Amino acid sequence: MRSPTASWPFLVAAALASACGDGSTFEPADDDVATEDDDSVPGDDDTGPQGAAPVADAGGSLWVEVGQTAVLDGSASYDPDARPLTYDWSLLSAPAGSAAGIVGSTSVQAALVPDVEGTYSVELLVDDGTQTATDSAHVNATAGGGGDDDDDDVPNTPPVADAGSDRSTTEGQEVTLDGSGSFDHDGDNLAYSWSAVAWPIDPPNLSGADGPYPRFTPEDPGTYVVQLIVNDGYVNSPPDQVTVTVEEGSSGDDGCGCFATSRISGPDPLPGSVQLDTAGPGRSGPAGRAALASLAALAVALRRTRR
Repeated sequence: MRSPTASWPFLVAAALASACGDGSTFEPADDDVATEDDDSVPGDDDTGPQGAAPVADAGGSLWVEVGQTAVLDGSASYDPDARPLTYDWSLLSAPAGSAAGIVGSTSVQAALVPDVEGTYSVELLVDDGTQTATDSAHVNATAGGGGDDDDDDVPNTPPVADAGSDRSTTEGQEVTLDGSGSFDHDGDNLAYSWSAVAWPIDPPNLSGADGPYPRFTPEDPGTYVVQLIVNDGYVNSPPDQVTVTVEEGSSGDDGCGCFATSRISGPDPLPGSVQLDTAGPGRSGPAGRAALASLAALAVALRRTRR
């Protein structure tokens, strides 16, 4: 006798044929069948979460005189997921007859020097690697106030920061950065401002951060990013960054001035004991001698116990 479980497909087929009424067989519609290529199949979507979109902040509107530098500042932009951002400034519109352009368009801070009166519209686009965001700002340029000083008629050009070339080192080795390639088109004296913007664990302690050659000693392996901004007495430059890659240091020293050894020497060494090489490097320091003396005393005590 066939079990009820084994015969249920035949009963279902018979019921469907009866429902059709004309002897035709029942066939599911193509739309009712999930296929491998169907986007609705669970688990077929292999795209990962993008996280929250970044927030762009172009810094709001500015008012300057024609020929003066307007500093566009996007440093208030951020990413909720703490992803690093890239920046892209663009000039959307300018007054008729203007030939002005944006200097440092891919930096967090950029510059615009209006050459005619009117309103200049700029846009900042930030990108966190997966999503983008934009914000706009306006630079309103007015006519200069005049005066007898001929220097007022000469527009200032923003200085240029140069943080030097990327480099590699090992942890514990002092690094000296070089910002001497920075310059000012107008020949103005420069003031230097270095700051760390990324580090693996603890921020580096920059020495001489107000000069062209700051120094720091990386304590942890990883990537350090240091930023330089220079000022010509009128306006800041767009920032420039240098990356320092720090490798893990290698040393045979165990931290106490002595090195790993094999067995304690002596006329009657104990089984499973270790030996100290008193002639090896690092044994002459105070910590090394103290360690040797302690282990030698331990060996003597163990031999007396055996007797």
